[in-house]
Amino acid sequence: MLALDANVWVAAFDPADRFHDDSVAAFSAAAARGIPLAGPSYVVLESVCALGRRVNDPDMARAAGERMTAHPALHLEPLTDALLAEAERLGVVCRNSTTSRSCCRARHGNGRTRSC
Repeated sequence: MLALDANVWVAAFDPADRFHDDSVAAFSAAAARGIPLAGPSYVVLESVCALGRRVNDPDMARAAGERMTAHPALHLEPLTDALLAEAERLGVVCRNSTTSRSCCRARHGNGRTRSC
């Protein structure tokens, strides 16, 4: 499963974004390998709002949201109190790269650093 935040979605929908090609390539590679996509339930709202502000085209932003919602590989994770608490912990306590690696190892119980 590949967890994607709003930045990746916005870049994929905005051809002027400097990461557009990379984002489109990531989606293509995931589709080719059959990798499911995941994100928090608010990622559609966050992406649509950011895209709408960026391109100043509400219809285009709404259409992007509809495409996201209909994406067959996308699983939207419902927000729970535990998930919100973990997001807050990662965002506040684990805010720099050194602390983030320590938080990740503590969370996952191993010495490997991975995206948290």
